[in-house]
Amino acid sequence: MCGLWAGFTVAVGSLTAAAIVGVNGQPWLAALFAGPSVLALAKLFVIRRADAEDARRITRAQQNALADPKPM
Repeated sequence: MCGLWAGFTVAVGSLTAAAIVGVNGQPWLAALFAGPSVLALAKLFVIRRADAEDARRITRAQQNALADPKPM
């Protein structure tokens, strides 16, 4: 149960931080806070397992998200 609360806290904290820095005009930092790494970190706390393939997928997704930003 403790891991579930830790995962929830990490996810909510990261998404809140992404919203705050995004509103303040820092989209790159917001992308880091709200990217796929947040889901991986929550998965690590909740399921207590991390695979090497997950890390590769997360890295690829983060690079794709930051390489092709959509105009605002």
